[in-house]
Amino acid sequence: SDGGNEISGYVIERREKNSLRWIRINKKPVYDLRIKSSGLREGCEYEYRVYAENAAGLSLPSDPSPLIKAEDPVFQPSPPSRPKIMDHTRSHITIGWTKPLFDGGGPIIGYTVEYKLTSETDWSTAIQSLRGTEYTVMGLTSGAEYVFRVRSVNKI
Repeated sequence: SDGGNEISGYVIERREKNSLRWIRINKKPVYDLRIKSSGLREGCEYEYRVYAENAAGLSLPSDPSPLIKAEDPVFQPSPPSRPKIMDHTRSHITIGWTKPLFDGGGPIIGYTVEYKLTSETDWSTAIQSLRGTEYTVMGLTSGAEYVFRVRSVNKI
């Protein structure tokens, strides 16, 4: 409840796991529903709580959030190298590639191999979460032209 007055902003506090001390993380009330929490120690767990503020003052704090572990941010990895044909028959092809130059800040946990006929727009997934850098796609139509692509996957 806003107590009859419009909410003018929010105050956010955090504390480390097992600590008794809450630390305010914003000097002025914020209006956005997101805020950057800086000065965290990597590997430590933190919980957060929020107060609403209006002309009458601050509300009681919200219940604390679940604990959140501070970790380096992870981004999408760059693509692996262009797939190369390693082997083929009339109905299958083995392609290989090298790992991406940038892992996104987290280890590569696998690759997704997709393919399509050159005349089509929709891609088919041959395999997901492949650990290696080579894969054989089977059941292809002899004489048809295909395009293949490989995506790197990290924990993001």
